Amino acid sequence: MSGPLISIIIPTYNHARFIGATLESLRRQSHSRWECAVVDDGSTDGTEKVVTAFSDPRIRYLPQPRRGVERLAETLNVGLRATTGKLVTMLGSDDLWPPDRLAVQIPTFVESEVVLSFGRGELIDEADRSLGVYPLPRFVRPVMNRPVGSVLGSLLLGNWLPQYTVLIRRTALESIGGYLQPPPLLAEDYPTHLELARRGEFRFVDRILGYYRMHSHQQTRQHKLEMTRRDVAFALAFFRCLRPEERRLAGVTDRQLERALARKIPNAYFEEGRRLLLQGDRREASRRFVTALHQGSAGTKAKALAGLACGMLRLDLERVAAA
Repeated sequence: MSGPLISIIIPTYNHARFIGATLESLRRQSHSRWECAVVDDGSTDGTEKVVTAFSDPRIRYLPQPRRGVERLAETLNVGLRATTGKLVTMLGSDDLWPPDRLAVQIPTFVESEVVLSFGRGELIDEADRSLGVYPLPRFVRPVMNRPVGSVLGSLLLGNWLPQYTVLIRRTALESIGGYLQPPPLLAEDYPTHLELARRGEFRFVDRILGYYRMHSHQQTRQHKLEMTRRDVAFALAFFRCLRPEERRLAGVTDRQLERALARKIPNAYFEEGRRLLLQGDRREASRRFVTALHQGSAGTKAKALAGLACGMLRLDLERVAAA
């Protein structure tokens, strides 16, 4: 085996249904020099049995008492401390990777200034059927964060980095204290990526590097509205703590940021309705779609109308969106 050792951290909770396929996609990697720490956050559904059935010595099972999404960064940092690879990534326990994911991404770190690499992602359903490519902003192709800090503005305006495609240089991650999740945030990716944007350059790989599974029981989707509210408050506070030079590089004013972030709330209502529709709760889903329709931008209004129509006609919104 050649090339750098890659550390993969898989946080999991009650994903016995999906984690076997996740680990199989990892074992199919053409770059075979990797180690994996599966950190089980108190599962009760047989996740342990599925993971420990793999005899691959590269896979370690690390159980812990339940911490929950409010302490997800702590869970990830358990895996970070248990591994030693020069490059680190998080793999969702219900997500999948293409076989060449690591092989095509490793070369982006040849320059020592690079701290993070990412690519395109594809959305899939519970049966692995494609729901379409995750939409990235049009400006993403040239993103290099050069000079360092220049990508902060776009990241503050929208957390567009598809985390399930992100690969990070360990020394950079450890220099910011590992995965970050300041209270009261419900996820670690936003603060972690923002801090890394202050430390080094980014690289974009214009290929599908991960498959993100959409299903009704995802922990992040169950808290989407509250997560967005907290992210908005955090983004404003983060921006206001930046040095003057960093604010200049960000290319956005306090007022512009405040207005742009306010528009994220209606979209979160749409996403909440989307989750409820997946669960079969059409009445509550319709209420969320109506709120998004009243408060959202033109794009959000269009999505909300589609959600309302799918709820009334008993159509699959995920399949309609993918068409």
